[in-house]
Amino acid sequence: MFDFNTIELTDTKYGTKGQLSGVIKHKNFGFWELGLNLSSNRLLVLDTGLTPESLYYGTAFIDGTASITGPTDKLFIDVNATTGEDTIFKVPLNDAESIGDNSVIYFLSPEEKEARVSGEDIQIKDISGLELRFNLKVTPVAEVEITVDQENGSYLRGSGAGNLLLEINTLGKFNMYGGLHSV
Repeated sequence: MFDFNTIELTDTKYGTKGQLSGVIKHKNFGFWELGLNLSSNRLLVLDTGLTPESLYYGTAFIDGTASITGPTDKLFIDVNATTGEDTIFKVPLNDAESIGDNSVIYFLSPEEKEARVSGEDIQIKDISGLELRFNLKVTPVAEVEITVDQENGSYLRGSGAGNLLLEINTLGKFNMYGGLHSV
C-alpha cells in the first residue's frame, strides 16, 4: 500500500492548485485499487478540444472536492464542486442521431448510425469501466454551449445559477440532470 499525506498538485498551463491525499493499494503489484481524495479552491479539471468522437469538451475550473475510488479497471470519480471563473463546457450535437425514452438519450457512434440506417439492430453496451459523477453548483461565471450545427454556427449558449448532476463513463454514457436559471 502507498499512503499519501497531503500532496500539492499544480496544473502547469494555468497554475491552478489542489491537494491530494489517500492510498493506492495492490495485491502483489497486480490488482490495483485507489482511494484518493482531492480538494481545491480553483483547479483545472477539463481542458480538451473538439474531436469527431467528442461527447463534450472545453475548459473547466472547479472549487470543491473529489474522490477517486475502486479498482483501476472500474474506477469511480465523484466530484462535489462549484464552477469557477473562465469555465466553458461545450456539447456538440451536430451530426448526432439519438434514440431513447423519457429517461435516457443514447448518442449513436458513426458506425452505430450506419448500422441503424441499414436496418441492423443496435445493441447498447452495458455501462462499466470508468464512471464519473459530477455534482456541480453552477455559478454565473461558467458558461455552457450546445452546438447544434457547427458548419452554420448554430449554437445555444448560456450561463446562470443552479445545480447540475452529470453522469459520464468511457462507454458513451452521458446523463445530465438539474435545474438552472439565468441571472
